[in-house]
Amino acid sequence: MKLSDQYRYNDFTEKNYRYILEQLLKEYEFSKYDYEKIFSDKKIVLLRHDLDTSLLRAVRLAEIEKEYQIQSTYFIYLQSTGYNIFEAGQYKAVMDIMDKGHEIGLHFDYGFCKQCRNMKTRNEIEQCAVEEKELLEKLFGIKIRVMSFHNPVFNNILSIQDDYFAGMINAYSKTISENCKYCSDSYGYWKYDRLMTVMEELHDKLQILLHPEWWTPTPMSPYERYKRLTEGRAAAMMNVYSDMMIKSGRDNIYYEE
Repeated sequence: MKLSDQYRYNDFTEKNYRYILEQLLKEYEFSKYDYEKIFSDKKIVLLRHDLDTSLLRAVRLAEIEKEYQIQSTYFIYLQSTGYNIFEAGQYKAVMDIMDKGHEIGLHFDYGFCKQCRNMKTRNEIEQCAVEEKELLEKLFGIKIRVMSFHNPVFNNILSIQDDYFAGMINAYSKTISENCKYCSDSYGYWKYDRLMTVMEELHDKLQILLHPEWWTPTPMSPYERYKRLTEGRAAAMMNVYSDMMIKSGRDNIYYEE
């Protein structure tokens, strides 16, 4: 079997994303994270995006969702190596996502607090989450209601199943996991079940985790998708440098057309 078939490259395109949304709309109501909705008799889907590496891809998915009048939750990762929310263009990308009607949550790295900030206790780490929450709230003038853990398996924290963590709804809570069928595209392929198969099973409640960097205009391998992302980021940084040389009247040495 070809790798493209085994790992279903064709699933992860903008065209197929539209198809997925269209099919979900036939059966489900898209909901923000809300425990009352989870316990209701409505068929709902919690659509979530953990923004590990790309805000620009996130904006693209946010645009597509807006076309279908769908609201989802985008979780900002402050330790990302792919973007910096204090950079003007990236800041504007977050504002753009919000302007399209979507909610912002916190993507929290428990392991970072333990390993880099040398925090030992859960109380200390929860306080770190509160600090990150408040930073996002002040920076974007919003209220952060919900959080998701970054790499919960790698950081061995799936045992934290409380409904709330640091005062925010925990996307990995026992309540959500027991009531919502979970489907994820981690690492650029379906982690457990293929989303299209899950949709056909017609569960009453779904929690779908999609990482925008994996969803591209054309089919690609996960490696190619990540390479596309990093090369695009590098090119953007070089453009910033070149623009700075032009605006400051400096020579752009070694530049060749």
